[in-house]
Amino acid sequence: MREIKFRAKNKNDNKFYYSEKLSLRTFFQQLESGVLIKETLGQSTGLKDKNGVEIYEGDVVKYFDKIENIDITREITDIRTCYIPMGSPALGPIEVIGNVHKNPELIK
Repeated sequence: MREIKFRAKNKNDNKFYYSEKLSLRTFFQQLESGVLIKETLGQSTGLKDKNGVEIYEGDVVKYFDKIENIDITREITDIRTCYIPMGSPALGPIEVIGNVHKNPELIK
């Protein structure tokens, strides 16, 4: 069973905070109080890229010369949104190159 992990951006310092660094309880208390920005909340996919970087919802990844936004909660809606089935070997080597909250220009 994979560990449930989340991340969200802190409105005060503009950095991402991770649930495993705090605790799920503290993380969600900060989310509810507005310290963490709800619109930047993303869940871990449980996968890592070719460099060992954990892939979260909202990450922008490159694979087979395609750049996609990871969305694990809904179907494919356009060419810039990618649903990655867990453990799919058909995607080849995936590399996280940013995320939609820090690098929105990557998916334009």
